[in-house]
Amino acid sequence: MTTALRANLLAIPLALLVAIIACTSGYIANLDERKAVKSGYSKIPQAKQIDELIGEADHFISGYKNTDPGLEWCTDVYFAGRYELGMRVDVEVNRSSEVTKVIGEPKFYLSEVARVDVGPGDGVSVAYQPSGHREFGAADWEKVVKAKGDFSVIGIKLNRSSPVPNFDKYVKKLPHRRFGP
Repeated sequence: MTTALRANLLAIPLALLVAIIACTSGYIANLDERKAVKSGYSKIPQAKQIDELIGEADHFISGYKNTDPGLEWCTDVYFAGRYELGMRVDVEVNRSSEVTKVIGEPKFYLSEVARVDVGPGDGVSVAYQPSGHREFGAADWEKVVKAKGDFSVIGIKLNRSSPVPNFDKYVKKLPHRRFGP
């Protein structure tokens, strides 16, 4: 394998990396995250749609954003043994930890895992398929919903028949925050 190919396979799509870091590193003082997520889940239909169409997802609030003040709703789901779907949308949360407003339209980030290596001590490393990263908006998501989870309606052909070896080990190593309803 050439160095250039190895570098491409090991490169994590920048947008997904930023989203993962942002949504796992944010700290929100005095926020009852479980209460906020329960409140937001009823206001963000796409979060429930992801659970229904793809499978149980992680739903949480991040305090990291590029604007101030800012909170971000995060939904992440891992499916078909090779895909990661993230949904992000800005939210306002009151002092009672209730989502009071959804700001703007959700953005979706789909990435395809190419390889998962398990190292000593059960550590895992992930290589992403360079051509397998896609970003899309709420209008395209609605098409996927109407097609009952068929991403081909927005030009994305998923490989659901060939799971990546060790994908489940990778997913188990991730921090999960399943605060759904």
